Amino acid sequence: MHSLLAVFLGLLITPPAISAPTYRAVVIDGITHQPLASVTVQDITGGTTCVTNQVGQFGLPLTATGVMQLHLSSLGYAPADFSRTASIKLDTLRLEPTTEALPGVVVRPGRQLTLTPFANPPHIGASYYMIPSVQVAVHLPGLGEGQGGRINQLQLQLKHSEIRAGALRVTLRAPAPDGTPTGPELLPAPLEIPTAQLVAAPKGLLTLDLSSYNLDLPTTGVFV
Repeated sequence: MHSLLAVFLGLLITPPAISAPTYRAVVIDGITHQPLASVTVQDITGGTTCVTNQVGQFGLPLTATGVMQLHLSSLGYAPADFSRTASIKLDTLRLEPTTEALPGVVVRPGRQLTLTPFANPPHIGASYYMIPSVQVAVHLPGLGEGQGGRINQLQLQLKHSEIRAGALRVTLRAPAPDGTPTGPELLPAPLEIPTAQLVAAPKGLLTLDLSSYNLDLPTTGVFV
């Protein structure tokens, strides 16, 4: 089954604003030069940890020594260490893509794609291609602190002209602390959608009723 075009779950979230720390940087892909979200940044000298925001930026206060020893890590990229001093300019740090083995799957670096929730303008989400490439995990953001919600329905827009055989397996995962699709499963078992149900979906719009599972939406969002 080919070409999962979009995932709809009617959620919007505003990326957190970055304060004005002494040291600021943007983390980019060493090959594509695109900014990387959800990169874990450890300040070895100061003992603090943060993650990059949706535009790949982070900020940390300067340590007493004036020098920062940073360790950066992200699934699908080789870990890297940097030594930096304070600067009024936005620094640029590069991570090199790699392939990392996980139990049962291998995850390559994520890419950004445009999601269009119903009745809302498009926004940017993060996706991860699995091996084989027909497996994809798309992150839908949560509602923010203090806002609760239930996942009652999931709609998948498929390229129905490409559906000829096989089945679609759908799982929901909570994000791991590093923002990757390796957190706990939210469904007791994956949903298996056979070819006949996929073909019968009107214009490829597949609607799945999840209300019976009583799923609370994690504040960090959900991977589909």
